[in-house]
Amino acid sequence: MNHSWDHPYFTQISSAQRATELRQTDELIQQLTGFSTKPYFRPPYGDYNSSVLVDLGANGYAYNMMWSIDPQGWRGKPASDITSIVLSEANPGAIVLMHSFASGDAGALGTIIDQLLARGYRFATIGDFLGEQAPPPPVESRYFPQTEHWVSHGFLRYWERFGGLAVFGYPLTEEFTDPATGHVTQYFERARFEWQPGAWPARYDVLLGLLGNELAQQQGLLHTPPFQPVNGTSDANCTFYPQTGHRLCFGFRDFWNTHGGLAIYGYPISEEFTDPATGLTVQYFERQRLEWHPANPPSWQVEGGLLGAQILSSSH
Repeated sequence: MNHSWDHPYFTQISSAQRATELRQTDELIQQLTGFSTKPYFRPPYGDYNSSVLVDLGANGYAYNMMWSIDPQGWRGKPASDITSIVLSEANPGAIVLMHSFASGDAGALGTIIDQLLARGYRFATIGDFLGEQAPPPPVESRYFPQTEHWVSHGFLRYWERFGGLAVFGYPLTEEFTDPATGHVTQYFERARFEWQPGAWPARYDVLLGLLGNELAQQQGLLHTPPFQPVNGTSDANCTFYPQTGHRLCFGFRDFWNTHGGLAIYGYPISEEFTDPATGLTVQYFERQRLEWHPANPPSWQVEGGLLGAQILSSSH
C-alpha cells in the first residue's frame, strides 16, 4: 500500500507533487519487491479531500484506505491502554491504526493478537476485505517519461507483477507486431515481451524472448569454452542443470532464485566467466545475462544485463 514518499499533508500540496509522491514510492517498492502498491493508498495523517481522491484515481489508486480504530500509540499511550482500546472496539472488518516507531504499539501487539484469535477473529489483507464485492479496476496503461514510451494491458500487468524496473528495466519501444514471428512484441532494457495467446494464461499470455541465446549466437560465443556443457552434480553451493549441462552457483544462484528463476531467466547456457570487454564476472542464461558488480552496494552487486537494449540496437 502506498503511504507517500515523505508523509506530507496531501491537501496542502499540488497535483504534480501528489503524483511525484506516489510514483517515487511505488517505483522503489517495485524495485525492492517486484510488486506495485496500486490500487491502495493510505493518506498521511488521514488527510484528504475530493481533489486528493481525483488525483489518486488519475494515478492508478482506486482505494483510499482509512482506519476504524485508532488506539493512539502515536500519542505516547502505554501498551496497556493500546491493548484495552483495541479489544474494546474490535469488530468484524475493523482496521486498526498502528505504528512501528516511538510508540507502545509493538509491546501491545502480541497480546492483542492472542486475545482476538481467542475470540474467533482472523486477520486479512485489504484485498481480502474487498474480495469479489469491489474488485479493483485494472490499470490499463502507464507512461514512462524516462524513455518516452507506454506500457499497456497484459504487458503492464506482467511488468508490474513479475519484476518491474529492477528485473525488466524501462520500455524502449511501443508495442509492435514483429514480422519475423507474428507476435505482438515490446522491448525493454533487459527483456523482450512477446504476447502469445494461450501460451501461459497465468502470466497474462506473455512470454519473454530468448535474448541470452540470441546475443550469445550474435557474438559468436556458443562455441567458446564457457558455453560448452560440463559434467557436474548439485551440491550445497551449486545446482547442476542437465537440460543444458551447466551449473548455477553462489550469488548468481541466489539472485536467480529470488528474482523469478526459470520463468524469467531460463536455464544457464554457460558457466561463469570473465567478460573480456568489461572485466565483469558474467553468466549467460536462455533469456538473460547475469553480471557481478562488486563495487555496487550488496543488494545490487548482481544485475541483469541490458540485453533488450543490445539486441534492439543490433536489429533493424
